[in-house]
Amino acid sequence: MSGKTTFVKTLLVRLHQMEKQLVEQQIYIIDFGGNIGDYAKLKNVCACFDNYNEEDTKGIFKTIGTQLTKNIKQLNNRSYLDVYQKDPSQCPPHMLLIIENLNAFLADERYASYQETLTKFCRDGLSKGLTVLFTAFDMTGGITRLLPSFGSRFAFEMPPERYFDIFNTKVFPPMRLQGRGIATVDTVPHEFQCFLPFEKETEELPAFI
Repeated sequence: MSGKTTFVKTLLVRLHQMEKQLVEQQIYIIDFGGNIGDYAKLKNVCACFDNYNEEDTKGIFKTIGTQLTKNIKQLNNRSYLDVYQKDPSQCPPHMLLIIENLNAFLADERYASYQETLTKFCRDGLSKGLTVLFTAFDMTGGITRLLPSFGSRFAFEMPPERYFDIFNTKVFPPMRLQGRGIATVDTVPHEFQCFLPFEKETEELPAFI
């Protein structure tokens, strides 16, 4: 429900505030919500496109696929996490693919041919250095079949019966407070609080960039 875009914006800012980035970070954003464009100028954002031009989305998928092939070769049958824990300097770039409003992506016939690739990214990407993050306003349009690939799930305020669809267990609704939601920690749902990335986005974001 409400809070998804704020969560993505805050995550992008926090990723850029990390004191040490031990591996190269590549962030790709498909913004079907049309609310993240101003964040495209952040240092590690390689591409940020809306749903206007299919070629833009095609380019992102092609770029990620090419880099994954390089990652697989460099990892040499090892998982990305194993290599990172032993020696981050030996890691290939880590990629983050963000799809804002996945419902719109799945419903658009122009992108039907990319759904199989997206499923593969979600299923196999993490061990190769690709993290996928998507937001959605409900579980329609094939989203349910993607969820088994995700260990981390977040939900903001919504009707109590809908939490089961996301967490596959009974969840007590979070406190009715703006930014409050439910998140999995080691597969167990816990209440959490999301904050705005800036007090005054229009003033502080340009300065941060």
